[in-house]
Amino acid sequence: METVFKDSQETTTSLFDRVFDLEDDSHDQAEFVDAVTRCLQNGQFLLLVVGDGIREGVEQMAEFLQRTPTLQYTLGLVELACYRRKDESEGFLVVPQVIARTAEVTRAIVRIDPRVRNEAGVNLTATVPTHDDQPPPPSEEEFYTQLKKSSSQDAGRQLQTFVEHLLTEHESLEITFTPNQLRMKVQPLGPDDSQFVILAVGTNGRIRTTKQWLDFLAEHSPESVFDSFLNGLAAIDPRLRPLTKPNGAFLVPKSTKAADLTSIVPRLDALAEVVSTAVRTSSRSGTPE
Repeated sequence: METVFKDSQETTTSLFDRVFDLEDDSHDQAEFVDAVTRCLQNGQFLLLVVGDGIREGVEQMAEFLQRTPTLQYTLGLVELACYRRKDESEGFLVVPQVIARTAEVTRAIVRIDPRVRNEAGVNLTATVPTHDDQPPPPSEEEFYTQLKKSSSQDAGRQLQTFVEHLLTEHESLEITFTPNQLRMKVQPLGPDDSQFVILAVGTNGRIRTTKQWLDFLAEHSPESVFDSFLNGLAAIDPRLRPLTKPNGAFLVPKSTKAADLTSIVPRLDALAEVVSTAVRTSSRSGTPE
């Protein structure tokens, strides 16, 4: 799915870029697209009807909503009260008002899965709760199996050794899995329990750092340490180094623009040193590791 928008300069921007241009939440494009597609298929979204004179049809809309129990959307009606300013050149003052919305009720949907059969070979109908249709994260073994298929057997083994080495060296590191990623999280020792994804590796063999981590490092570490982290990434692979926008925000290459694990494998030792230095520095920002 590649939803695009056109601005006044007729350039196209994907929905993914629109969302993560504002805030990077350490998601990759494949994971984001899968989640959006899944929500659209299940009808799991907020449906707003917005207009400047909504008065009739509210009951019919509510009745229609009740006739679609398999969909999980919430309906809201928003009326826009428009007031002309004294000076017509100043346009209108628009005041939105929610005049009706459906209560968010947890319902059950009936789903027939052809893969689920009883001993007689008859399809079983499963009733599952709404808002809980997320695929389970893979196990460590499943992640590396997928990675080795998309990248290479050697790259998968080398990454596993790389991860195990860093986990042994730093107690503040933790590994978690999402449906499409391995995430190496660091928890700087300090006043709260915040964790930051310092490296993310996709099952597609792409590896990158995250804006979340860069923001933390820029704010809590000396400039020399921050520059050393960026330059260290760039020396390993230029695609690992994030870009800096004119407003100072960081832009991390994602998906096919991110670095390829296969090309980085020969320099994983150097990457381990870059990560270790950053982790040690972040730990000293609180108490010694």
